[in-house]
Amino acid sequence: MAVVGWIGLGNMGGGMSANLVNAGHEVRGFDLSEAAMAAAGTAGVKLVGSIAEAVGDADVVFTMLPKGDHARAVYLNDDGVLAHADPRALLVDSSTIDIESARTLHDAAAARGFRFVDAPVSGGVSGARAGTLTFMVGGEGRAVEDAGVFIKPMAGNIIPTGGATTGQAAKICNNLMLFINLAGTAEGAVLADRLGLDKQVFWNIASVSSGDSWALRT
Repeated sequence: MAVVGWIGLGNMGGGMSANLVNAGHEVRGFDLSEAAMAAAGTAGVKLVGSIAEAVGDADVVFTMLPKGDHARAVYLNDDGVLAHADPRALLVDSSTIDIESARTLHDAAAARGFRFVDAPVSGGVSGARAGTLTFMVGGEGRAVEDAGVFIKPMAGNIIPTGGATTGQAAKICNNLMLFINLAGTAEGAVLADRLGLDKQVFWNIASVSSGDSWALRT
């Protein structure tokens, strides 16, 4: 089994890293939140005090962070991943971030001799806990293939998307579709309520009709 360095143990990262522990990997985790660290510890993640300790001799490093600024800092700062990981380690960023930041991370990793893939996910907190996330993985072909071995315990679907940043591109487009759909679902629900329809009755109708969607059902 592999040594996994994990940075970002929040709502998504906590459940995801626990699934890697359950698959038999040694997961060394770090987060700035003490509560997130404590929760991950109960799931079997080995807690460490810095990024350097998490990634130092890891075979693969996963990051799951809130936005691009955080990802840049975690990878590029003097105390970050690129400064302390073994260049033989595979780097996998599962954060949902902007394309520019993803490109910066790909380029910086390549310049330091690392393999890097952008691998954002869809499926939410429940999917993270259940190990049923959809991973959209962009990067060099062999790196994407190798990442899939580690991703498998966390995933219901692993979909290669093409070259660098295409995983992030797929996630951004998927999110756009979701939130447009969610806005329409909300508007329809409010109108149904104002027209006097029982909420449950309307849900029962829409969920088996052309108004059905993941947003409505979930």
